[in-house]
Amino acid sequence: MRVIYILGLEHSGTTLTDQLLSGCAGVVGLGEVAGYFSPQHMRNYHERWGHLPDAYQCSCNKMFDQCEFWRHLQRYSGLNSQAYSYEKYHCLANTAENLYGGDVVLVDSSKSISGLNNWRSYVAKSSGALVQDVRVVFAVKDARSFAASMIRKNQTSPNATNFMLQPILNVVRHFNYWVGANQELKSYLLNEKIDYRLSIYEELCNDPAAVLAYLARGVVDTSDLVANIDHSDSHIGIGNKSFIMRNRKDIVYDDSWRKHKALKLIYSMHASAKKMNRDFHSSFDLSC
Repeated sequence: MRVIYILGLEHSGTTLTDQLLSGCAGVVGLGEVAGYFSPQHMRNYHERWGHLPDAYQCSCNKMFDQCEFWRHLQRYSGLNSQAYSYEKYHCLANTAENLYGGDVVLVDSSKSISGLNNWRSYVAKSSGALVQDVRVVFAVKDARSFAASMIRKNQTSPNATNFMLQPILNVVRHFNYWVGANQELKSYLLNEKIDYRLSIYEELCNDPAAVLAYLARGVVDTSDLVANIDHSDSHIGIGNKSFIMRNRKDIVYDDSWRKHKALKLIYSMHASAKKMNRDFHSSFDLSC
């Protein structure tokens, strides 16, 4: 059994990558596993989204307690259990093997360092661990596109798209966060000597088949990779609900940020964001 772990910031294509990979034979996307198992995350999730009819619905279109995968793990949900992470991940691996066999590839888009450490701890502690390998995908979005996504997320009016109306300091704050958070993730990977594959969101949208083949090479048979998100082969429970079940047929890449002069101007003066952006793009090589 292998795991593809997707590390990265929110709004950086983690759920998209999860959903695309889970369309391949022998691959099961699980969404944000660490969030599902975390008591704090699930309490916050329940308070904010628990009233929605699809809050506890899997991307397979079944509720958690009826889903072929998650129903076996309901007692370990953060809402139901304070058990140690090791016990939860051990049960998850056993469930996956029982349902799909030992050759299954699981995709976890938990995004966080702590979520990755849960898998690494499980593999290190368990003698004869079912999970033999964890492939790390570092998902990155262009700094300008990331700032635009965060502005859209936080804007009071859903129709307000003119970045000229956004306070300059707010845009700078998003750039600063993008630089600092991505630097933390990159430093962690380098310090821990973890091999990873970089996924740039804009490149993934431009040529999904090629990028997916690169990300999964050596783990998944890339000959049957199809860039399709309109399927229910995944079991993404905690993740972007709007993306995975509410409007997946309407998902398009929004590059309107490229046209906004104010965003481009602020970016041109943000030396660290420009440098990191250039570094990511210059190191992106599908031939590796």
